[in-house]
Amino acid sequence: MALLSCLALMAAFPAPDLEGLARNDLAAKLGLKPAEVRVVESKPVTWPDGSLGLPRPGEMATMALVPGALITLEAKGRRFRYAAGGSAVKYGGPIELDRFSLLYLEPNESDANLNGSLMRCSVAGTNPQTVLSGVSSFEPGGKGRVLATRRTSRSGFELWLADGRSGQARRLHAASSYGPLALDDQGSRWAAVARARIGGGWDVVVGDASKGAAQTLDGPEGVLIDRLAFHNGELSARSGRSWWLRTEAGWEKVGTEPSEYDERGWMMLNRSFSLSVSNAKGKDGAPETVVEKTHFSGGSTPVAKINGLEFRRMEPLAGGWILVCGKRGEQDEAWLVQIDAGWSLPALRGRLGSVRALDLPAPQPRPVADRP
Repeated sequence: MALLSCLALMAAFPAPDLEGLARNDLAAKLGLKPAEVRVVESKPVTWPDGSLGLPRPGEMATMALVPGALITLEAKGRRFRYAAGGSAVKYGGPIELDRFSLLYLEPNESDANLNGSLMRCSVAGTNPQTVLSGVSSFEPGGKGRVLATRRTSRSGFELWLADGRSGQARRLHAASSYGPLALDDQGSRWAAVARARIGGGWDVVVGDASKGAAQTLDGPEGVLIDRLAFHNGELSARSGRSWWLRTEAGWEKVGTEPSEYDERGWMMLNRSFSLSVSNAKGKDGAPETVVEKTHFSGGSTPVAKINGLEFRRMEPLAGGWILVCGKRGEQDEAWLVQIDAGWSLPALRGRLGSVRALDLPAPQPRPVADRP
């Protein structure tokens, strides 16, 4: 009798179509019809808890095993990850961007020096992990390493190098304050605009983490540096639209245009087209971030619009994806934009400070077991 009742209950409440839910969700995100999204794989698994292997910052999850599935979907030739369990599905982001993490600062209200925790998560905003505590600003580099500043007092800062893989960190330098930072593709050579004491001038401090010694250089004369970078192994400094290259003879002005991209909203795509990201006003007068391709002759083609977002910075990722960051009221937001397909997907939202990409794979959903 009990078995008959159970079977009747199952017939009255059939198991949800998790693959269908995932297809519908992705289609809505991409502005497609569900028929344009196909299931590549659906693997039965058991998840360790209610987060389904994709916890988001600050999310509370039920602490019980959940039978479900790890689903791979494809739309317009691009694949996306979903986790499913119970009657829910969770978006896990574009699979082709698995090589990247997103970095952000999580506020710490109890820190007397107003430092936060440097966090990294997936490009879908899931699976957060702490990289380094006590951080006021940061700059990602190569090999999964990050250059970070830590405020130690009202007039004191330290410079740290953190390894996103191992979680280890080492102190490199100390100063009264720091400006722009740079870390090379090997995650070893670093540079920082620094002021040794209150009221003193700004210098450029350079070092190599593998050697330990730091050297202080004068900056380009009469120039306020707003960005440092390593180009082909050489240190460069930017002020406004002008770039200087550090040579054995000193600083040499080398041009007024970026060679590849400008985080303030410009990127070269090919010989004929560039990409621009800019602020505009929507029909209701609210901020609007506009992404468009511009032909060298002057014509432009719309790519995407993000309503309500006040644009701050962008950076290229891979496969035609870019990271677009801005403000919506008091909240920081990060978006992924696919410039070939015209998709815009939210990644992170909150009090985040600057969101940056790190070329280091983020943690992925880990089921506790596969199911037959």
